[in-house]
Amino acid sequence: MYTPIPKGWPQRATYAQEPVAPEMNLAILRDFLTAENPNDLHKTSPLIASASVHPHLHIKKIEDPLHPLSRQKTLKGHANYGVFASANIPSRTEIGEYVGEIYLYFASPEQSVQTVFAKLPFSEYRWMFKAQNVFVAIDGQNVANEMSLVNDYRGIALEPNVHMQTILHKGRCYFGYVTVREIQKGEELLTDYGEMFWEIFQASIPPER
Repeated sequence: MYTPIPKGWPQRATYAQEPVAPEMNLAILRDFLTAENPNDLHKTSPLIASASVHPHLHIKKIEDPLHPLSRQKTLKGHANYGVFASANIPSRTEIGEYVGEIYLYFASPEQSVQTVFAKLPFSEYRWMFKAQNVFVAIDGQNVANEMSLVNDYRGIALEPNVHMQTILHKGRCYFGYVTVREIQKGEELLTDYGEMFWEIFQASIPPER
């Protein structure tokens, strides 16, 4: 099936509407991501069902030299692109699933997400969660959709306007962005990568020669 590539999509990654699981069948992997509450079996997400993102989004290459990320040369993809609203988007609106390559890590129950995240090779595009004692990593470095281009709010705004959240659809857990307030037309979508991300990011920068 042909996957329409959105206007402005960068060449760094293959565009996809659904995640992939390099180490196992995606359908089998989804069995690890089932909701624990039986009442969640009846919840649905139109965006998950249609494997799409919110219709009022557009990708923009950031060429403004005053934009903080245009000066951050060490952020390969995020330094050049952002996701912007093409119309007002209400608060608590699902924006779309974070598409990437999904990996499972079976660690001891006492280990935290931060501990496992810190042990993996650094990626600018990885989110990690703990679901029923399984650590789930979603990496949008090589396979991704628009959600991988949502920038961190630091240096751009006072606070994020979207955040990562579990999205329930027919008893299974998906992970994507949801707005935390109304977003105005023309506004950039911004999230919070977290302090752990930036600590590891700074440590990954090679020293200047």
